[in-house]
Amino acid sequence: MLYTLYTLNKSPIHSNRVYLCIILKMTRMITNIEIADKYRNYIFFSLYLIFLCTGFNGYTQPVFPAPGVVFNDQVVTRIDIRINEDSLKTLLLPANENSDYEYPADFFWNDGNKKDTVLKVGFRLRGNTSRKAAKKSFKVKFNHFGSNKFHGLSDLNLNGEHNDPSVIRSKLCWDLMTMAGIEAPRSNHVSLYINNQYMGLYISVEHIDNDYFEARRKDPEGQLFKCFYGANFVYKGTNPSSYGKSVYQPENNETNPDYATFIEFIRLLNDTSNPDYACNLEKVFDVHGYLQRMAMEILTGHWDNPIYNKNNAYLYYNPTTGKFELLSFDIDNTFSVDWFNINWATRSIYSWAHPTDPRPIYNNLLKVLEYKTIFGYYVKKYTDQFFNRSFLDPYIEKIKNKISPFRVNDVYASLDYGYTYADFLKSYESATGAHVKMGLKEYIGTRNSSAKSQLQATDIVPIVDHLTTKWTNTYATVQFNITGLSALQVKAYVKIGDKNQQFSLKDDGVFPDITAGDNIYNCGFGFDGKPSTSLYLEVSDQQGKNSRWPRCNMYSFILAIMLFRN
Repeated sequence: MLYTLYTLNKSPIHSNRVYLCIILKMTRMITNIEIADKYRNYIFFSLYLIFLCTGFNGYTQPVFPAPGVVFNDQVVTRIDIRINEDSLKTLLLPANENSDYEYPADFFWNDGNKKDTVLKVGFRLRGNTSRKAAKKSFKVKFNHFGSNKFHGLSDLNLNGEHNDPSVIRSKLCWDLMTMAGIEAPRSNHVSLYINNQYMGLYISVEHIDNDYFEARRKDPEGQLFKCFYGANFVYKGTNPSSYGKSVYQPENNETNPDYATFIEFIRLLNDTSNPDYACNLEKVFDVHGYLQRMAMEILTGHWDNPIYNKNNAYLYYNPTTGKFELLSFDIDNTFSVDWFNINWATRSIYSWAHPTDPRPIYNNLLKVLEYKTIFGYYVKKYTDQFFNRSFLDPYIEKIKNKISPFRVNDVYASLDYGYTYADFLKSYESATGAHVKMGLKEYIGTRNSSAKSQLQATDIVPIVDHLTTKWTNTYATVQFNITGLSALQVKAYVKIGDKNQQFSLKDDGVFPDITAGDNIYNCGFGFDGKPSTSLYLEVSDQQGKNSRWPRCNMYSFILAIMLFRN
């Protein structure tokens, strides 16, 4: 048992939050088993020492894992699937389009430099409407028939992008989110072969699951819901049955999903008549993170989401922060792909949601003037910095040149909408007709100029986010980011036990700060014993704009945990 804890402590993908959860679970387990008191106390003492040596870290600073072997997008990797022909025929039968049955297959990987093999993986169709497409999308489940993973992954999504003549839209969306500092799956282009038959150019996308959260140092035990069509986040009372699993599907803890916390989030999101609306919502929802995501989804024209089509998202409860995070999912209907006869490139960014059905995840947030200003700030920031043709044209051309040789012989790409290789080349510059109303670059230019012309207030108050707490047995550090328009004055008010302290913080690289000018601030203080600690921050900028974090009350935590029993 202690060896297991030591091994976890050495692993870079496990946050100390997960580590602490394991210690607490072991503590409860030891309490309930028959064991001599002297040995029990020895184990408790050992666990406590490990905890003190490790400290605790909330890990709310965002983590962006490297592409690694699997998502190396400098090359187009070849993936081969070897599967029994009868199994393949059965998998592709129209009657089985909605089946999630996993067929045994072998998986072969070749990126030109490295080859790898995983025998007996699970292989099936994936997607919603794409299951009916001639160019199918697939899921590979590496550990379905055993315990093997592929470079830390249990699952891999292989998307055919049959709607998109350029075969780049979703990949570009994920890249743009990463550029913006928004958490997103890793992805790259691959060429797919099944039983030596070329199936075409695909996009390989990281699956959102426990592996995804561990790679980002998040607690994989946090409740995860996959949101399907109908996910409008409207409050329907306290009965979990009102939030059907066909709409909000638990992806983990399936036997006992945490509906109570989920429903409370929905209630507070819809409780706009409450004068403490923003205060209450920020306690349970990562509002700032979602405003960034919302700005990027609207710029890319991602309408197949909860804001317009009440579809396609993951809702993750982060136990470290105690807040829900809304994550993007299936973003191929973007950059002027349209099925509603709407010009997404010129649609108002402030009235972008569905015009008649309620969409509280968008409309209620924009009713708060401060949130509306933050949203506008990020639209302006992204269009100025990289969502523009000057930056993206060469970036897109580089991807197009890389994938073009693999699109030439992709016969499956023409089966759904008749796209030829000439259409593929054309689609980067101009419309191909039907549901693709603009060329990729054309859309970016139009959306950039129209969004800028629509912008209203963008002068934000200073924003505090990504707070992390860490300590040893005598010293604690609180770290956080601040986004502001000008130089900042930052004060921390800390209550340690029954003592109050005040700190003036600077981003100057002088201890406890680490790096000057990185917008990350550090507040450090010593303590004795195991005190409860609370704090709040006051930030002001040179323009006289002020903010307080948390918006109301204080942020509280305990600086040590005693695991001994008598």
